[in-house]
Amino acid sequence: MTYRIDYPVTDWQRQVIIGTVLGGSSIIKPKKGRNCYLSMRGKSAHWLECKTQELHFPRAQNPYYVENRRYFRWHSACLPLFNEFHKLLYDNGKRKVDIEVLNGLRDIGLAVWFLDAGSIRVNKLYMSVSWFADESIATICRYFQEIDLDNEIVGKSIVFSELSTKRFLRVVVDFVPKFMFYKLESKK
Repeated sequence: MTYRIDYPVTDWQRQVIIGTVLGGSSIIKPKKGRNCYLSMRGKSAHWLECKTQELHFPRAQNPYYVENRRYFRWHSACLPLFNEFHKLLYDNGKRKVDIEVLNGLRDIGLAVWFLDAGSIRVNKLYMSVSWFADESIATICRYFQEIDLDNEIVGKSIVFSELSTKRFLRVVVDFVPKFMFYKLESKK
């Protein structure tokens, strides 16, 4: 009975979870379930496994599957701790982010978010935010402006200036696993 199992969450794990959800993964509330679960999605099974090792939470019975031959998915077990994250990052079933969540981000949370949703093109950081409503995208853009990272909204991405890209990468580079260094390279 997972509804009785309580796992303490360290600040590090909290950062990984929030960075993961900001990066496009989801906290799912099952229709008939009492507790939510974390559903991570990515192009690299190795990266998903790296994050699961950081979290140390129980997995679903069959945690991995391949989606459309392009993406890997991983599901945690349903746990009460994910209910808190669902309340924090969703409103009426829609993903949201407010300034308090963003202000609480540390370097590891930003690194996970970047590794999940970011890319470097022509020396500029592009952070996909396509899963957020316009209000949340504006909040994210304002947050980065407030911490002196110039950016603009281009479609469903936030694009950083070249100088801001360099500043951002200096903050996160120490948290990028070697097998993910390709994310730090600029594409044309």
